[in-house]
Amino acid sequence: MKLPEIFKNKINTSNNNKEVFIGEFSENEDIFAKLPIKVKITTKKDELVITTIIGKTKNYLITKNRNVIYINDIKQIEKA
Repeated sequence: MKLPEIFKNKINTSNNNKEVFIGEFSENEDIFAKLPIKVKITTKKDELVITTIIGKTKNYLITKNRNVIYINDIKQIEKA
């Protein structure tokens, strides 16, 4: 007796992490137009951080190495 085969759905492999379009930023629209992006950040404590930003929320920036930077702590930000 032959048993029925298991349903197999085709999986299309795609890399959704390449580019993400983010819209409606009131500050630094050019920097956050496409993520991920490598930036130099100067904080209010005069710390220089060179990192890659992969996401942004209302109050925080999320970096590639999973650090979170509070936006109000940023003194200056520019492309690296």
